[in-house]
Amino acid sequence: MNLLEEEPTRAGTVSEICLDKVDPSDRIVIETRNSLYQFSVMDANQRRGVLSGGPLSEGIRDAVLMGTLSSESGSFKVNHLSLRTNARAFFFIKSSDGVERLITSAITSLTLIKSDLGTPSFI
Repeated sequence: MNLLEEEPTRAGTVSEICLDKVDPSDRIVIETRNSLYQFSVMDANQRRGVLSGGPLSEGIRDAVLMGTLSSESGSFKVNHLSLRTNARAFFFIKSSDGVERLITSAITSLTLIKSDLGTPSFI
């Protein structure tokens, strides 16, 4: 299902998403310099869900959202509490070989779609 064809119950483009405010069935659209991703939340407490977009092409993968990585003064800073623009999203994704990490390019736009439907949908 194409995200643009849907009528979300509540959506907003923001510069930061506090991860403890995300609920099951919410969707986070992450636009980066290079790609567009969608993370559909299944378990908000564990930050588990399904990820699509970017190098995953048409595939949908089970994923855990770890937060963001940013570079400050020549070293990396990890933020487990939120996603924010100008940082990189960091996921662990399920693969046929076990678990892989996926780090996006810098985030340029974030959209949180609050859903009351109870079932996540995908790009």
